[in-house]
Amino acid sequence: MPQATLRAGRPGKGAVMGQSIRPRRSVLVVAALATAAIVLTSAVPASAYETSAYSHDREPEVLRTDWMAALPGDLRLSQLSIPGTHDSGAQNHGGPLTITQSMRFADQMDAGIRALDIRVGEGHDCPLDIYHGIICQDIALADVVDTMVDFLAAHPGETIVTRVAKEHGDPSFDEVKALFDGHYYDGTDTDPTLDEMRGRIVVFVEDFDPIGPFNWTDANLVIEDHYSFTVERDLADKWWYVRPSLRGADTADAAIHITFTSATSAGAYPYFFASGHISSGTDAAQLWTGWDAHDCKKAAQCLPEYPREKHLGTTWVYYMGLNQLTMDYVDSTIRTRTGIVYSDFPGPGLIEAIIAVNPLGEGRTLPETGTPHDVVHVLQAALEDGTLSDSDERLAQRVIDDLWGSGSGRAWNGWQDLASNGATVAAVRRLEDAIDALGRMQGFDGAATLQAWLSDAAAELAASPRDARGPRNATEPPDARGAALRGGGAPLG
Repeated sequence: MPQATLRAGRPGKGAVMGQSIRPRRSVLVVAALATAAIVLTSAVPASAYETSAYSHDREPEVLRTDWMAALPGDLRLSQLSIPGTHDSGAQNHGGPLTITQSMRFADQMDAGIRALDIRVGEGHDCPLDIYHGIICQDIALADVVDTMVDFLAAHPGETIVTRVAKEHGDPSFDEVKALFDGHYYDGTDTDPTLDEMRGRIVVFVEDFDPIGPFNWTDANLVIEDHYSFTVERDLADKWWYVRPSLRGADTADAAIHITFTSATSAGAYPYFFASGHISSGTDAAQLWTGWDAHDCKKAAQCLPEYPREKHLGTTWVYYMGLNQLTMDYVDSTIRTRTGIVYSDFPGPGLIEAIIAVNPLGEGRTLPETGTPHDVVHVLQAALEDGTLSDSDERLAQRVIDDLWGSGSGRAWNGWQDLASNGATVAAVRRLEDAIDALGRMQGFDGAATLQAWLSDAAAELAASPRDARGPRNATEPPDARGAALRGGGAPLG
Protein backbone atom coordinates (compact mmCIF):
# COMPACT_ATOMS: atom_id res chain seq x y z
CA MET A 1 0.00 0.00 0.00
CA PRO A 2 1.71 3.19 -1.07
CA GLN A 3 2.05 5.83 1.57
CA ALA A 4 0.83 8.50 -0.81
CA THR A 5 -2.66 7.05 -0.60
CA LEU A 6 -2.73 8.07 3.04
CA ARG A 7 -2.85 11.80 2.41
CA ALA A 8 -5.82 14.11 2.22
CA GLY A 9 -5.05 16.71 -0.41
CA ARG A 10 -3.02 19.88 -0.56
CA PRO A 11 -3.45 22.64 2.02
CA GLY A 12 -5.48 25.60 0.92
CA LYS A 13 -3.62 28.45 -0.75
CA GLY A 14 -2.54 31.11 1.72
CA ALA A 15 -3.07 28.99 4.84
CA VAL A 16 -0.83 30.07 7.70
CA MET A 17 1.02 27.39 9.68
CA GLY A 18 3.39 29.42 11.82
CA GLN A 19 4.00 26.81 14.53
CA SER A 20 2.05 23.79 13.36
CA ILE A 21 3.64 20.45 12.63
CA ARG A 22 2.22 19.35 9.30
CA PRO A 23 -0.92 19.41 7.18
CA ARG A 24 -2.05 16.12 5.75
CA ARG A 25 -1.10 15.79 2.15
CA SER A 26 -1.47 13.93 -1.09
CA VAL A 27 -4.01 11.35 -2.14
CA LEU A 28 -3.40 8.91 -4.95
CA VAL A 29 -6.10 9.60 -7.50
CA VAL A 30 -6.10 6.78 -10.00
CA ALA A 31 -8.50 7.89 -12.71
CA ALA A 32 -8.67 7.45 -16.47
CA LEU A 33 -8.42 10.85 -18.13
CA ALA A 34 -8.52 11.99 -21.72
CA THR A 35 -5.78 10.49 -23.85
CA ALA A 36 -2.65 12.67 -23.73
CA ALA A 37 -0.82 13.42 -26.94
CA ILE A 38 2.53 13.03 -25.24
CA VAL A 39 1.76 9.44 -24.25
CA LEU A 40 3.34 7.07 -26.70
CA THR A 41 0.20 5.15 -27.58
CA SER A 42 -3.45 6.09 -27.66
CA ALA A 43 -4.31 2.85 -25.85
CA VAL A 44 -2.79 4.17 -22.62
CA PRO A 45 -4.75 6.79 -20.66
CA ALA A 46 -3.10 9.58 -18.73
CA SER A 47 -3.00 9.16 -14.97
CA ALA A 48 -3.47 11.90 -12.38
CA TYR A 49 -1.50 11.64 -9.15
CA GLU A 50 -2.44 14.49 -6.89
CA THR A 51 0.42 15.47 -4.63
CA SER A 52 1.59 18.39 -2.54
CA ALA A 53 5.25 17.37 -2.88
CA TYR A 54 5.57 19.28 -6.18
CA SER A 55 4.38 22.75 -7.06
CA HIS A 56 4.91 24.87 -10.14
CA ASP A 57 2.80 27.68 -8.69
CA ARG A 58 4.25 31.16 -8.39
CA GLU A 59 3.01 31.79 -4.86
CA PRO A 60 3.31 29.49 -1.82
CA GLU A 61 0.24 27.51 -0.80
CA VAL A 62 1.27 27.35 2.86
CA LEU A 63 3.20 29.95 4.83
CA ARG A 64 5.93 28.63 7.16
CA THR A 65 7.67 31.82 8.19
CA ASP A 66 8.73 31.02 11.75
CA TRP A 67 9.22 27.28 12.03
CA MET A 68 12.84 27.52 13.17
CA ALA A 69 11.89 29.84 16.01
CA ALA A 70 10.09 26.91 17.64
CA LEU A 71 13.14 24.62 17.59
CA PRO A 72 15.57 24.15 20.51
CA GLY A 73 18.39 26.67 20.24
CA ASP A 74 21.12 24.19 21.12
CA LEU A 75 20.56 22.14 17.94
CA ARG A 76 23.63 22.30 15.72
CA LEU A 77 23.57 22.88 11.99
CA SER A 78 24.45 19.22 11.45
CA GLN A 79 21.39 18.15 13.48
CA LEU A 80 18.82 20.16 11.55
CA SER A 81 16.48 19.02 8.79
CA ILE A 82 16.26 21.91 6.33
CA PRO A 83 14.24 22.17 3.11
CA GLY A 84 16.03 23.99 0.29
CA THR A 85 15.80 24.87 -3.39
CA HIS A 86 18.34 23.81 -6.01
CA ASP A 87 19.41 26.63 -8.31
CA SER A 88 17.13 28.90 -6.31
CA GLY A 89 17.27 31.79 -8.76
CA ALA A 90 16.70 29.88 -12.01
CA GLN A 91 13.22 31.33 -12.31
CA ASN A 92 12.99 33.53 -15.38
CA HIS A 93 14.98 32.63 -18.49
CA GLY A 94 16.25 29.65 -20.44
CA GLY A 95 13.11 27.58 -20.85
CA PRO A 96 12.27 24.25 -19.20
CA LEU A 97 15.83 22.91 -19.41
CA THR A 98 17.10 25.79 -17.28
CA ILE A 99 14.21 26.85 -15.03
CA THR A 100 14.18 24.96 -11.74
CA GLN A 101 11.98 27.14 -9.52
CA SER A 102 8.68 28.93 -9.87
CA MET A 103 8.61 30.85 -6.58
CA ARG A 104 10.52 34.10 -6.14
CA PHE A 105 13.13 34.28 -3.38
CA ALA A 106 10.82 36.01 -0.91
CA ASP A 107 8.07 33.48 -1.55
CA GLN A 108 10.49 30.57 -1.12
CA MET A 109 11.40 31.82 2.35
CA ASP A 110 7.76 32.45 3.24
CA ALA A 111 7.01 28.85 2.20
CA GLY A 112 9.56 27.51 4.69
CA ILE A 113 12.65 27.17 2.51
CA ARG A 114 15.77 27.85 4.60
CA ALA A 115 18.55 26.64 2.29
CA LEU A 116 19.27 28.55 -0.92
CA ASP A 117 21.52 27.62 -3.83
CA ILE A 118 22.72 30.94 -5.23
CA ARG A 119 24.70 30.89 -8.50
CA VAL A 120 26.50 34.16 -9.18
CA GLY A 121 27.82 35.41 -12.52
CA GLU A 122 28.51 38.51 -14.49
CA GLY A 123 28.27 39.51 -18.12
CA HIS A 124 28.25 42.65 -20.23
CA ASP A 125 24.52 43.27 -19.67
CA CYS A 126 24.23 41.33 -16.39
CA PRO A 127 26.75 42.50 -13.78
CA LEU A 128 26.72 40.54 -10.51
CA ASP A 129 23.50 38.70 -11.25
CA ILE A 130 21.99 35.26 -10.71
CA TYR A 131 22.88 32.78 -13.45
CA HIS A 132 22.11 29.22 -14.42
CA GLY A 133 24.92 28.12 -16.65
CA ILE A 134 25.51 30.94 -19.10
CA ILE A 135 21.97 32.26 -18.79
CA CYS A 136 21.40 35.41 -16.76
CA GLN A 137 18.16 35.40 -14.76
CA ASP A 138 17.90 39.19 -14.42
CA ILE A 139 17.90 38.96 -10.63
CA ALA A 140 20.59 41.14 -9.07
CA LEU A 141 22.55 39.49 -6.27
CA ALA A 142 22.13 42.67 -4.26
CA ASP A 143 18.35 42.24 -4.41
CA VAL A 144 18.63 38.61 -3.28
CA VAL A 145 20.75 39.56 -0.26
CA ASP A 146 18.38 42.40 0.61
CA THR A 147 15.46 39.96 0.45
CA MET A 148 17.20 37.61 2.88
CA VAL A 149 18.13 40.44 5.23
CA ASP A 150 14.56 41.80 5.22
CA PHE A 151 13.16 38.33 5.92
CA LEU A 152 15.49 37.72 8.85
CA ALA A 153 14.71 41.17 10.27
CA ALA A 154 11.01 40.25 10.24
CA HIS A 155 11.66 36.71 11.52
CA PRO A 156 14.71 36.88 13.81
CA GLY A 157 14.26 33.31 15.07
CA GLU A 158 15.20 31.94 11.64
CA THR A 159 18.46 31.46 9.76
CA ILE A 160 19.13 31.00 6.05
CA VAL A 161 21.83 28.62 4.83
CA THR A 162 23.20 29.64 1.45
CA ARG A 163 25.53 28.09 -1.04
CA VAL A 164 27.11 30.94 -3.02
CA ALA A 165 28.83 29.56 -6.12
CA LYS A 166 30.64 31.17 -9.03
CA GLU A 167 28.55 30.15 -12.05
CA HIS A 168 29.58 32.33 -14.99
CA GLY A 169 32.30 34.83 -15.78
CA ASP A 170 34.51 36.22 -13.05
CA PRO A 171 32.34 38.06 -10.52
CA SER A 172 34.28 40.12 -8.01
CA PHE A 173 34.63 38.43 -4.62
CA ASP A 174 35.04 41.80 -2.92
CA GLU A 175 31.73 42.97 -4.36
CA VAL A 176 30.00 39.74 -3.37
CA LYS A 177 31.32 39.85 0.18
CA ALA A 178 30.44 43.52 0.58
CA LEU A 179 26.77 42.66 0.02
CA PHE A 180 26.84 40.13 2.88
CA ASP A 181 28.91 42.25 5.30
CA GLY A 182 27.16 42.67 8.62
CA HIS A 183 24.57 40.00 7.86
CA TYR A 184 26.40 36.66 7.83
CA TYR A 185 27.46 34.27 10.58
CA ASP A 186 31.11 35.19 11.23
CA GLY A 187 31.95 32.85 14.09
CA THR A 188 34.65 30.20 13.96
CA ASP A 189 32.54 27.09 14.59
CA THR A 190 31.83 25.14 11.39
CA ASP A 191 28.90 23.42 13.12
CA PRO A 192 27.27 26.27 15.06
CA THR A 193 24.12 26.07 17.15
CA LEU A 194 20.83 27.40 15.92
CA ASP A 195 20.91 30.15 18.54
CA GLU A 196 24.28 31.28 17.14
CA MET A 197 22.85 31.35 13.61
CA ARG A 198 19.48 32.98 14.28
CA GLY A 199 18.99 36.21 12.37
CA ARG A 200 22.10 35.53 10.27
CA ILE A 201 22.93 34.16 6.82
CA VAL A 202 25.16 31.09 6.84
CA VAL A 203 27.32 31.27 3.70
CA PHE A 204 28.98 28.23 2.13
CA VAL A 205 31.16 29.50 -0.72
CA GLU A 206 32.24 27.63 -3.83
CA ASP A 207 35.08 29.02 -5.98
CA PHE A 208 35.16 32.15 -3.81
CA ASP A 209 37.21 33.07 -0.76
CA PRO A 210 35.38 32.30 2.52
CA ILE A 211 32.58 34.50 3.81
CA GLY A 212 32.60 33.24 7.37
CA PRO A 213 34.06 29.84 8.38
CA PHE A 214 32.36 27.71 5.71
CA ASN A 215 33.43 26.32 2.37
CA TRP A 216 31.58 23.93 0.04
CA THR A 217 34.62 21.66 0.14
CA ASP A 218 34.74 21.41 3.95
CA ALA A 219 35.60 17.96 5.25
CA ASN A 220 32.51 17.79 7.46
CA LEU A 221 30.13 18.02 4.46
CA VAL A 222 28.66 14.85 2.94
CA ILE A 223 27.09 15.83 -0.39
CA GLU A 224 25.00 13.80 -2.84
CA ASP A 225 24.76 15.78 -6.05
CA HIS A 226 24.53 13.48 -9.08
CA TYR A 227 22.45 15.37 -11.57
CA SER A 228 23.20 14.58 -15.22
CA PHE A 229 21.12 11.81 -16.79
CA THR A 230 20.03 10.71 -20.24
CA VAL A 231 16.34 9.75 -20.45
CA GLU A 232 13.17 9.70 -18.38
CA ARG A 233 13.74 6.17 -17.09
CA ASP A 234 16.92 7.37 -15.40
CA LEU A 235 14.68 8.92 -12.75
CA ALA A 236 15.10 5.60 -10.93
CA ASP A 237 18.90 5.94 -11.07
CA LYS A 238 18.70 9.34 -9.40
CA TRP A 239 16.43 7.92 -6.73
CA TRP A 240 19.02 5.23 -6.01
CA TYR A 241 21.42 8.05 -5.15
CA VAL A 242 18.91 10.10 -3.14
CA ARG A 243 17.51 7.31 -0.96
CA PRO A 244 20.83 6.10 0.53
CA SER A 245 21.91 9.72 0.98
CA LEU A 246 18.83 10.43 3.09
CA ARG A 247 19.35 7.19 4.97
CA GLY A 248 22.97 8.16 5.60
CA ALA A 249 21.88 11.50 7.03
CA ASP A 250 19.64 9.71 9.52
CA THR A 251 22.58 8.78 11.74
CA ALA A 252 24.29 10.11 14.82
CA ASP A 253 27.45 11.36 13.10
CA ALA A 254 28.51 15.01 13.26
CA ALA A 255 28.68 15.58 9.51
CA ILE A 256 26.48 18.08 7.68
CA HIS A 257 24.57 15.97 5.16
CA ILE A 258 23.37 17.59 1.94
CA THR A 259 21.13 15.85 -0.60
CA PHE A 260 20.12 17.24 -3.98
CA THR A 261 16.94 15.59 -5.28
CA SER A 262 17.26 17.58 -8.52
CA ALA A 263 18.17 16.12 -11.91
CA THR A 264 17.98 16.92 -15.59
CA SER A 265 18.88 15.62 -19.03
CA ALA A 266 18.74 16.79 -22.62
CA GLY A 267 15.54 14.78 -23.07
CA ALA A 268 13.89 15.18 -19.66
CA TYR A 269 13.61 18.52 -17.94
CA PRO A 270 13.97 19.39 -14.23
CA TYR A 271 10.20 19.57 -13.76
CA PHE A 272 9.86 15.97 -15.00
CA PHE A 273 12.38 14.58 -12.55
CA ALA A 274 10.73 16.54 -9.74
CA SER A 275 7.14 15.57 -10.64
CA GLY A 276 6.97 12.70 -13.14
CA HIS A 277 4.49 14.85 -15.08
CA ILE A 278 3.86 15.06 -18.81
CA SER A 279 4.13 18.85 -18.47
CA SER A 280 5.24 21.33 -15.84
CA GLY A 281 1.84 22.19 -14.35
CA THR A 282 1.26 21.54 -10.67
CA ASP A 283 -1.72 19.29 -11.42
CA ALA A 284 -0.55 17.85 -14.76
CA ALA A 285 -1.02 14.12 -15.42
CA GLN A 286 1.72 11.58 -14.82
CA LEU A 287 3.82 10.40 -17.77
CA TRP A 288 3.46 6.74 -18.75
CA THR A 289 6.69 4.78 -18.24
CA GLY A 290 6.17 2.60 -21.29
CA TRP A 291 5.70 -0.45 -19.04
CA ASP A 292 2.70 -2.37 -17.93
CA ALA A 293 2.73 -4.10 -14.53
CA HIS A 294 4.06 -7.36 -15.99
CA ASP A 295 6.97 -5.69 -17.78
CA CYS A 296 7.67 -3.54 -14.74
CA LYS A 297 8.57 -6.61 -12.68
CA LYS A 298 11.34 -7.43 -15.14
CA ALA A 299 12.66 -3.87 -15.62
CA ALA A 300 15.38 -2.76 -13.21
CA GLN A 301 14.45 0.92 -13.58
CA CYS A 302 10.73 0.41 -12.91
CA LEU A 303 10.41 1.42 -9.29
CA PRO A 304 7.86 -0.46 -7.18
CA GLU A 305 6.78 2.92 -5.82
CA TYR A 306 5.47 4.02 -9.22
CA PRO A 307 1.66 4.39 -9.34
CA ARG A 308 -0.39 1.98 -11.42
CA GLU A 309 -3.72 2.27 -13.18
CA LYS A 310 -5.83 -0.51 -14.61
CA HIS A 311 -7.47 0.25 -17.95
CA LEU A 312 -9.21 -2.18 -20.33
CA GLY A 313 -7.70 -5.19 -18.61
CA THR A 314 -4.11 -3.89 -18.51
CA THR A 315 -2.38 -2.31 -15.52
CA TRP A 316 -0.22 0.57 -16.74
CA VAL A 317 2.69 1.98 -14.74
CA TYR A 318 3.35 5.73 -14.49
CA TYR A 319 6.27 7.80 -13.25
CA MET A 320 6.37 9.27 -9.77
CA GLY A 321 8.58 12.32 -9.29
CA LEU A 322 11.55 12.59 -6.98
CA ASN A 323 9.71 15.10 -4.79
CA GLN A 324 6.97 12.59 -4.00
CA LEU A 325 9.43 9.72 -3.57
CA THR A 326 11.43 11.86 -1.15
CA MET A 327 8.38 13.02 0.80
CA ASP A 328 7.09 9.47 1.21
CA TYR A 329 10.51 8.17 2.25
CA VAL A 330 11.03 10.94 4.80
CA ASP A 331 7.59 10.32 6.27
CA SER A 332 7.92 6.55 6.47
CA THR A 333 11.58 5.93 7.21
CA ILE A 334 13.61 8.91 8.40
CA ARG A 335 13.79 9.04 12.19
CA THR A 336 16.14 11.82 13.35
CA ARG A 337 17.27 14.11 10.50
CA THR A 338 17.34 14.61 6.76
CA GLY A 339 20.13 17.14 6.67
CA ILE A 340 19.78 19.85 4.02
CA VAL A 341 17.59 18.76 1.10
CA TYR A 342 17.75 20.82 -2.10
CA SER A 343 14.88 20.24 -4.55
CA ASP A 344 13.39 21.63 -7.74
CA PHE A 345 9.83 22.99 -7.46
CA PRO A 346 9.22 21.80 -3.88
CA GLY A 347 5.58 21.79 -2.82
CA PRO A 348 4.26 22.41 0.70
CA GLY A 349 4.01 18.70 1.46
CA LEU A 350 7.70 18.05 0.81
CA ILE A 351 8.75 21.19 2.67
CA GLU A 352 6.65 20.28 5.68
CA ALA A 353 7.77 16.64 5.72
CA ILE A 354 11.38 17.77 6.08
CA ILE A 355 10.56 20.41 8.70
CA ALA A 356 8.60 17.89 10.78
CA VAL A 357 11.65 15.66 11.28
CA ASN A 358 13.14 18.33 13.55
CA PRO A 359 12.61 17.78 17.29
CA LEU A 360 9.91 19.79 18.98
CA GLY A 361 10.91 22.82 20.97
CA GLU A 362 9.24 24.49 23.91
CA GLY A 363 6.06 26.36 23.08
CA ARG A 364 5.28 24.42 19.92
CA THR A 365 1.57 23.68 20.04
CA LEU A 366 -0.19 20.66 18.58
CA PRO A 367 -2.40 21.40 15.56
CA GLU A 368 -5.72 19.71 14.83
CA THR A 369 -4.21 17.49 12.14
CA GLY A 370 -1.01 15.50 12.09
CA THR A 371 0.49 12.22 10.93
CA PRO A 372 1.78 9.10 12.69
CA HIS A 373 5.27 10.46 12.08
CA ASP A 374 4.33 13.53 14.13
CA VAL A 375 2.96 11.33 16.91
CA VAL A 376 6.36 9.71 17.32
CA HIS A 377 8.13 13.06 17.57
CA VAL A 378 5.65 14.35 20.17
CA LEU A 379 6.11 11.24 22.31
CA GLN A 380 9.88 11.29 21.92
CA ALA A 381 9.91 14.88 23.18
CA ALA A 382 7.73 13.88 26.14
CA LEU A 383 10.08 11.01 26.98
CA GLU A 384 13.09 13.30 26.80
CA ASP A 385 11.40 15.85 29.08
CA GLY A 386 11.09 13.22 31.81
CA THR A 387 7.63 14.44 32.77
CA LEU A 388 5.76 11.16 32.14
CA SER A 389 5.01 8.63 34.82
CA ASP A 390 6.67 5.21 34.61
CA SER A 391 3.44 3.72 33.28
CA ASP A 392 2.99 6.45 30.66
CA GLU A 393 6.63 6.09 29.61
CA ARG A 394 6.08 2.41 28.89
CA LEU A 395 2.92 3.17 26.93
CA ALA A 396 4.64 5.95 24.97
CA GLN A 397 7.45 3.59 24.00
CA ARG A 398 4.89 1.00 22.96
CA VAL A 399 3.23 3.54 20.64
CA ILE A 400 6.60 4.41 19.11
CA ASP A 401 7.34 0.72 18.56
CA ASP A 402 3.90 0.20 16.99
CA LEU A 403 4.44 3.06 14.56
CA TRP A 404 8.12 2.81 13.70
CA GLY A 405 8.76 -0.84 14.44
CA SER A 406 11.17 -2.31 16.96
CA GLY A 407 14.06 -4.75 17.15
CA SER A 408 16.88 -5.30 14.70
CA GLY A 409 14.58 -4.88 11.69
CA ARG A 410 13.05 -1.69 13.05
CA ALA A 411 13.64 0.36 9.93
CA TRP A 412 11.46 -1.97 7.88
CA ASN A 413 8.65 -3.17 10.16
CA GLY A 414 6.81 0.01 11.08
CA TRP A 415 3.15 0.48 10.21
CA GLN A 416 3.93 2.22 6.92
CA ASP A 417 6.37 -0.51 5.93
CA LEU A 418 3.58 -3.04 6.47
CA ALA A 419 1.21 -0.91 4.40
CA SER A 420 3.76 -0.45 1.62
CA ASN A 421 4.17 -4.21 1.37
CA GLY A 422 0.45 -4.81 1.04
CA ALA A 423 -0.20 -5.85 4.65
CA THR A 424 -3.00 -3.32 5.05
CA VAL A 425 -4.90 -5.17 7.77
CA ALA A 426 -1.77 -5.56 9.87
CA ALA A 427 -0.89 -1.89 9.37
CA VAL A 428 -4.37 -0.76 10.45
CA ARG A 429 -4.13 -3.05 13.50
CA ARG A 430 -0.77 -1.47 14.36
CA LEU A 431 -2.39 1.99 14.29
CA GLU A 432 -5.33 0.77 16.39
CA ASP A 433 -2.95 -0.69 18.99
CA ALA A 434 -1.20 2.67 19.21
CA ILE A 435 -4.54 4.46 19.62
CA ASP A 436 -5.45 2.07 22.44
CA ALA A 437 -2.12 2.65 24.21
CA LEU A 438 -2.57 6.42 24.00
CA GLY A 439 -6.01 6.07 25.53
CA ARG A 440 -4.46 4.45 28.60
CA MET A 441 -1.98 7.25 29.21
CA GLN A 442 -3.28 9.02 32.31
CA GLY A 443 -0.95 11.99 32.68
CA PHE A 444 -0.29 13.14 29.11
CA ASP A 445 -2.49 16.06 28.05
CA GLY A 446 -1.91 15.62 24.32
CA ALA A 447 -3.06 11.99 24.15
CA ALA A 448 -6.52 12.76 22.72
CA THR A 449 -5.03 14.90 19.94
CA LEU A 450 -2.57 12.16 18.99
CA GLN A 451 -5.37 9.60 19.00
CA ALA A 452 -7.31 11.75 16.54
CA TRP A 453 -4.30 11.93 14.22
CA LEU A 454 -3.89 8.16 14.24
CA SER A 455 -7.63 7.58 13.79
CA ASP A 456 -7.56 9.70 10.64
CA ALA A 457 -4.59 7.74 9.29
CA ALA A 458 -6.24 4.40 10.08
CA ALA A 459 -9.49 5.40 8.39
CA GLU A 460 -7.69 6.57 5.25
CA LEU A 461 -5.59 3.42 5.12
CA ALA A 462 -8.58 1.14 5.58
CA ALA A 463 -10.45 2.91 2.77
CA SER A 464 -7.56 3.04 0.30
CA PRO A 465 -6.91 0.62 -2.60
CA ARG A 466 -4.87 -2.46 -1.75
CA ASP A 467 -2.74 -2.84 -4.88
CA ALA A 468 -1.90 0.64 -6.10
CA ARG A 469 1.85 0.35 -6.14
CA GLY A 470 3.27 -2.98 -5.02
CA PRO A 471 6.05 -3.84 -2.53
CA ARG A 472 8.99 -1.62 -1.71
CA ASN A 473 12.55 -2.57 -2.58
CA ALA A 474 14.27 -3.80 0.58
CA THR A 475 17.80 -3.21 -0.69
CA GLU A 476 19.59 -0.59 -2.71
CA PRO A 477 20.86 -1.49 -6.21
CA PRO A 478 24.68 -1.74 -6.10
CA ASP A 479 25.19 1.17 -8.48
CA ALA A 480 23.04 3.79 -10.10
CA ARG A 481 23.50 4.02 -13.83
CA GLY A 482 23.66 6.81 -16.38
CA ALA A 483 24.68 9.60 -14.02
CA ALA A 484 27.61 11.94 -13.73
CA LEU A 485 28.85 14.11 -10.89
CA ARG A 486 27.85 17.75 -11.04
CA GLY A 487 30.43 19.65 -13.00
CA GLY A 488 30.46 17.30 -16.00
CA GLY A 489 28.02 16.56 -18.77
CA ALA A 490 25.99 18.79 -21.03
CA PRO A 491 22.79 19.37 -19.01
CA LEU A 492 22.75 22.30 -16.63
CA GLY A 493 23.03 21.42 -12.96
